[in-house]
Amino acid sequence: MKTVYRPANGIEAYMLRDLLAQDGIDAHVMGASLEGAIGELPAAGLVRLEVAEEDYAKARALLVGWERTSPPPEPGTASSAKARSSLGAGVGGMAIGIVLSAMYFRAPLHQEAVDFNRDGVPDETWTTTPAGTAKEMRGDRNGDGRHDIVTRFSEGGVVTESERDDDFDGVFETRLAYDAGLVTRSDVDTDRDGVPDVRSDFRHGVIDRVTHIDKRTGRPLRIEHYQGGRITHSEVDTDRDGALDRRVTYSRIGEETFVEEIVAER
Repeated sequence: MKTVYRPANGIEAYMLRDLLAQDGIDAHVMGASLEGAIGELPAAGLVRLEVAEEDYAKARALLVGWERTSPPPEPGTASSAKARSSLGAGVGGMAIGIVLSAMYFRAPLHQEAVDFNRDGVPDETWTTTPAGTAKEMRGDRNGDGRHDIVTRFSEGGVVTESERDDDFDGVFETRLAYDAGLVTRSDVDTDRDGVPDVRSDFRHGVIDRVTHIDKRTGRPLRIEHYQGGRITHSEVDTDRDGALDRRVTYSRIGEETFVEEIVAER
């Protein structure tokens, strides 16, 4: 997608989108949800109209023609707008925000399929709001025609959670949680019984700890500790009695360098 025009506001953006649609050009309004709902931030530059690369030249020509035939703004309009009081501007911005918010939440969601390798099978299917904010992505990574990854996004378009079928057997065994766009936790059900038995914790999006859980007791069988993405040491319950009894230290390339028994405190 390529930005073909930066409308003055959301209302103009949707009007121009419909204008391009009359000529068979599918245009997307981006950033309209931010206008009016951001208080004191200026609206200029937030709203943009995007089209596919192959439609850019035609769309640009139509918009240039529209600019030439549109009546010029009345004298003093721009300057008078700048001279309005902050109260008037705030009320106007709030009114526009309410209108656009109503349009935003009532308008139907948009779905778009992407075929990266052009084999006729969609590799990703994106669900977005009318403003272009991502809501959900369903992906087919191995090209078998079935979704094997589902990623969901917040109202602001930030990823919040994901489900994955990493062995492509039709069962989503892996679930990931995110905070501020960074993965924080991963739960994997390795035997497909509906109960996760491997939990990974992340710090700043980087693996920090992996816990293998004994489903019979719910206690850890093995805890692996990582630093900089590399395993440094682990604790293991070798006899499955619920107590971690062995500590293993690893080299930078993951080789065991030291093994010691953990003496339980009395």
